Amino acid sequence: MANITKAQAQQIRNNITKYLQDGLSHDDIINKLSIDRSTFYRYLKQMRDIETKIWSKVEIDSARYRGL
Repeated sequence: MANITKAQAQQIRNNITKYLQDGLSHDDIINKLSIDRSTFYRYLKQMRDIETKIWSKVEIDSARYRGL
């Protein structure tokens, strides 16, 4: 795959999220988006890292609210 812009990469990540929510398998998504397997898993890891960071902040904010 050729170099792509940040906006194009974000669009691919958005499509991955949508297809995962629709219940497509990883292989189906890779084929549908015509991306390399390594690209798919790199994007998936980026998405999970962001999600983990967000949920960590939510947990910290929740603990502060409860006075823990």
